[in-house]
Amino acid sequence: MNYINEKKLQILKDNKLAIETAFILDKENRKATEEERTILGKYSGYTCVSALFPENFMVVSPYSPVVAFTSDFKRHEMEKEKSEDYLYLKSEALQILEETRGIIRKYSDSISESKIYISYMDGNRYFSFTTPPELVQTMVDVFQENKITINNFLDPSAGMGIYAQEFKKLAENSYKFVNLESDPLTVKIAKHYLSEFELLFQPFETLDHEKMKFDVTASTIPFKEIAPYDEYLLTICDSNESNLHSYFFEKGLASVKNGGIVAYICLSDLMDKPSLYDSRRILMENSNLISAIRLPQNTFMGYEKYIYNFDLIILQKNIEKKELTDLEKSFVHQKDTTDLYLIENEYFKDSKNLIYTDVRTEFGINRTPIKILTHNGGITGIASDVKKILQRDFKLFNKDLYTMTQEDLQKTHKEAPKKKKPRHS
Repeated sequence: MNYINEKKLQILKDNKLAIETAFILDKENRKATEEERTILGKYSGYTCVSALFPENFMVVSPYSPVVAFTSDFKRHEMEKEKSEDYLYLKSEALQILEETRGIIRKYSDSISESKIYISYMDGNRYFSFTTPPELVQTMVDVFQENKITINNFLDPSAGMGIYAQEFKKLAENSYKFVNLESDPLTVKIAKHYLSEFELLFQPFETLDHEKMKFDVTASTIPFKEIAPYDEYLLTICDSNESNLHSYFFEKGLASVKNGGIVAYICLSDLMDKPSLYDSRRILMENSNLISAIRLPQNTFMGYEKYIYNFDLIILQKNIEKKELTDLEKSFVHQKDTTDLYLIENEYFKDSKNLIYTDVRTEFGINRTPIKILTHNGGITGIASDVKKILQRDFKLFNKDLYTMTQEDLQKTHKEAPKKKKPRHS
């Protein structure tokens, strides 16, 4: 598996130019030209070139308890130093990265400000996703087929705003699209690129969801929350990635109207970990499950080296939920398996919502076996398979519930007899 190539060096060059352009626009206090917007739009963070960085063993490494790497990557790490081509590409990549840090130091207002930007830049390669546009476009296509229109949209982890740009196609004449981003370097670039949308430099937990209810919230949930520690190190927040993901879904449901849609991509931990049973139960008791799709490991460039799969989970908020369907009950539980150490969600027991052409077993943290899915059709093949599944699963979407007005909802509350909350096994 080739982790270093000219394409990834070009990504580093594009990122460097985008960062410099954003700093210049700030200094000159002006809007970006169309040419500059094109430059800004090529910024994609550093996840997809993460293998070009020297691993900081104090943050994450093949021997760290924080992240587990695939056997292919470990083998590649042992062999790569023998390659002259690799050493040349690595040297050039590190030069581009140092030039980028130099630009940040040059244009920052203070040393402390530059340290913050550089800390987030260096940590970005571990904790963020660059979501393929093809995948978001597939979601939008299925929404369009179901005649879903959007007035108010929220992306709680916006990055460069790929979700807002694609979902805007579903907006009516009057719309409000809110994008949240907690990475200051990404915000510096995105604010010049996403001028037609509202971009707020704040984490999801600070959003007051009582002030506004959104029709749809869609995003790729960050891998982990990060915070600057000093010039070279990052510290991981106390809450682990699994809790972060369950929080995003619960907060997402609180942020949308009744009948509204939550469509998030997250790590497979949320559906597979026994410790998150209660989180899954709470989600199912407060929403209708439209679809859950397990995406292969190679959905996101740069994450091929990690022992992860990803899930696209789509929920429709329903505050009048009376009972769980069989599918929703299966979403809460893990299935029985011949391997007591291999834990999988019962929802995937028939494999119809798994996307892959190949499957293998890798060993994650604490030697936990995980079935890793891959797709030899790349993102085009993955997006095509996602579309077929969503087209089938969206029969569970309740259009009447989505279009219900607040007045209709209050009337329903007044007329509905009070019932005890059902207990679910």
